[in-house]
Amino acid sequence: YVEVMPEVWKGVVADKVYLEKAMSYFRKKYSNVVFVVTSEGMDWCKDNIDASKGDVHFSGDGQSGSPARDFSLLAHCNHTIMTIGTFGIWAAYLAGGETIYLSNYTLPDSPFLKVFKYEAAFLPEWIGIPADLSPVLVRK
Repeated sequence: YVEVMPEVWKGVVADKVYLEKAMSYFRKKYSNVVFVVTSEGMDWCKDNIDASKGDVHFSGDGQSGSPARDFSLLAHCNHTIMTIGTFGIWAAYLAGGETIYLSNYTLPDSPFLKVFKYEAAFLPEWIGIPADLSPVLVRK
């Protein structure tokens, strides 16, 4: 997604600011939160997710792990912060609870919107945090 979103789909992926906002929401709303991070890009996660509060745990000892194990782990969480992609969407459906997602992550004229409809993928009760589209606006 990192290469495809800006070049092909005129969009962005979740960034550090989005993740901080989403984590802050759960930290303020719930006590004793624990964040479990799974990813194919664990190095990026470790560089961009602040684990200094002791409530962030990187799955698989911080290495990219088994997709099946990661999916099962996420589906058993109480709530979800998702970036983009069907992996996170399906994990959020199965986990239940509250879900925070990156909203409006493409430009209005993105060809991605011909094949993807936000309203078909994201449940109405999910909380969208708008993406910072400035990186793709500069490319125009």
